[in-house]
Amino acid sequence: MKIKCVKIYKEFKKIYVTSSSSLTIGKEYTVLEIRIHSDKIYYRIYSDNPPGGPSLHLAFQFEITSEKIPSNWQIGIVNSTIVLSPKPWQEDDFWESFFDGDLKTIEIFKREAQIIYREEDNLALLK
Repeated sequence: MKIKCVKIYKEFKKIYVTSSSSLTIGKEYTVLEIRIHSDKIYYRIYSDNPPGGPSLHLAFQFEITSEKIPSNWQIGIVNSTIVLSPKPWQEDDFWESFFDGDLKTIEIFKREAQIIYREEDNLALLK
């Protein structure tokens, strides 16, 4: 699944901006995960300036440009949030372990992300 940034919203400041260090209007991104909360939907992507990994961005900032659903995505519920992602990423502490630099978790992430990128025919696989 691919998305294109059409606007940039600073969630914490609650304002729209024309540029950002993490997103570029008009640029396409490969979606690694979708998280559906009761009031918001987020896409996990590698943004333009990731501080150590893929980050979450509000979905309304993007339009879908490719509707391909990765074969390794499953629907799950994590901490009262509906998640579409590879099953191993749906463990309660997966992302905490990933951002803490746990090597086993990072390898699991890379393995599953490679599948997503390969199926989306994205030649710029993982950074």
